[in-house]
Amino acid sequence: MDFKYVVCCAIVWAGTVSIAGTQATGNLESAPKPLTTSATNNVSDDLMQGAWDFFDRITELVRNRFPGKKSLEEKLSAAIVAGKVEKVRGFLEKGADPNARNVAGGTLLMQAAFCGHKEIAALLLSKGAEVNAACPSGKCIMAIATMGDHPAMVRFLAEKGVDINAKCSLGNTALMFGSFAGYSDVVTALLESGASVNAKNNVGGTALMYASSAGHVDIVKLLLLSGADANAKDENGQTALSMAKEQGYEEIVKLLRTKLNSKNK
Repeated sequence: MDFKYVVCCAIVWAGTVSIAGTQATGNLESAPKPLTTSATNNVSDDLMQGAWDFFDRITELVRNRFPGKKSLEEKLSAAIVAGKVEKVRGFLEKGADPNARNVAGGTLLMQAAFCGHKEIAALLLSKGAEVNAACPSGKCIMAIATMGDHPAMVRFLAEKGVDINAKCSLGNTALMFGSFAGYSDVVTALLESGASVNAKNNVGGTALMYASSAGHVDIVKLLLLSGADANAKDENGQTALSMAKEQGYEEIVKLLRTKLNSKNK
């Protein structure tokens, strides 16, 4: 279930922007498609919908679509996506707004975070970009870096004061998204940076439930070692174990049963 390739193709889907020899383009139609919700329709619908709603939102938050035709900010955005540090510096020196938002409310820093361009993120911050800027989906820059699968960016943002446990509008944290997407290195970075392993979203879902329902054995192990509560229930009374059982993930079922049995001794 690899989300990042779908989203990176969407970043500049609105059109081609030329920036002094650099061209940023994207094509949503040719992008690989992630797992559809039909694969998880037997587990908590509310739990899964929260993840998919945010995934859909990312494609808008990091898209290169700014007010004004070929604005300076749109060119800056294309340079950020392309990873052109000096061009980014040049557009900022020409007066491009480091806190500009695209038409969906996403920021330039969110684009840098999703693409994993740490040097560019640092440059934007040095020019006054707001590190904890909220968007219509909440304070979600850590979740965006997570869905880009960039552990170094996660650590960088945590060092810069981004709330590691910030929740999107549906209550999901970066750790929940990373656990659902299957990004082990990012999950490790989040946990080492202080992510709350037992945080719950608006319907009672946890990172362990997401990892278990998606079949990510390594992440289930990581979360359990970090103190994840295997007994936690969502609003519908589902647990990580019941979700893993419904999906037929026998190895995860065994892990969770072993954990539960050890607690009951």
